[in-house]
Amino acid sequence: TVRGVSERNVTADLATWSISFSHQGEDLGSVQQSVDGQARAVRDFFLRAGFKPGEITDTDVSLSREQQRDNMGRPVGPQKLVVSRSIQLRTNDVMKARGAYTRQAELLKPRVAGVLPVIGLLAETAETGAFTATDADALRALAALDDATLDTMLADADLFRSWDVPVPAGTRAHLLERLDLYGVRRAVDALRADAGLTVGGLRNLLFDRSGLAAVRDRLDTVFRARADGIKAAAALAAITALAHASGQAIERQRVHDAIEALLTRPEAHQMRLLEALTLITSGAVDMPEDLVEEVLRVGSSTDVGEQLGLPGAALADLAGYALERAGWWRSFASFGATPAQSRVAHVVHRAYFLIWQSLRERV
Repeated sequence: TVRGVSERNVTADLATWSISFSHQGEDLGSVQQSVDGQARAVRDFFLRAGFKPGEITDTDVSLSREQQRDNMGRPVGPQKLVVSRSIQLRTNDVMKARGAYTRQAELLKPRVAGVLPVIGLLAETAETGAFTATDADALRALAALDDATLDTMLADADLFRSWDVPVPAGTRAHLLERLDLYGVRRAVDALRADAGLTVGGLRNLLFDRSGLAAVRDRLDTVFRARADGIKAAAALAAITALAHASGQAIERQRVHDAIEALLTRPEAHQMRLLEALTLITSGAVDMPEDLVEEVLRVGSSTDVGEQLGLPGAALADLAGYALERAGWWRSFASFGATPAQSRVAHVVHRAYFLIWQSLRERV
């Protein structure tokens, strides 16, 4: 009798490959749009690798909510929404799957490198009058297609240009340049919902979908709120440069001492806050994401309720919260921060303290 172990190589006849992705934000619509865009990119990746649509399936979609809270357990700021999604490839062509896996960087690189800023593209097309009646007619023709054909075309830019439909390929290429697939989808959906939508109505819809108006409002709010501080900081920088150019050490020191004395005054603190904002947004000082958001909130508005993330709250509640956060940032500056973070934390602490002082006088 002979006993032993026998081995045999067996080629697998089934391959599975899951790709997961997610996006976080405060607005569910924009978060969902981002995740949908990622899903299209993943499906495009698999289709370009030669797999059939039936081999690609959604396996998981989830929505979670995150709420920042203060030391007392009270909600602070808006909820964070996180949409997660997974797409799975399941195929019997194991060798093709293995080949695609080894080439994933090669396949994805040109798609990632060629991504256009779609929001800016939509805004430019709508604002400059580049969207014409001819474009609207082409979109109406696309809206008349059956769902299956349209979904296939909108899965990939190459499919959109080459699919056999009554709309000329050149016209479709023009739409792609003007609107991208995202804009085409939004316009077609709008036309299906309202067949009588005019060219002007479509143009307005595309501009609304671009989100540029909200960006403009935000920029206007931030820069208008800090306009005096920005001009003052520029003036002080010019004075400092002149003092250094004089070549006189005594003069340089005199200017430096005068500027430092000026910056200790409460009304000049916004210049310190501008400096802190610059350090954070430029990446010169690395801080946790929730603290970055808090600093940006405090420094991007002159409305106390918005600065504290408590719009509409009573003055007494605002004052209590400002004092609480002032204490927290002072502790963080002293015990939990790196030297660079501590510099920012002291500025934020004083900003909260000054807010508390102004509120206390009004309570």
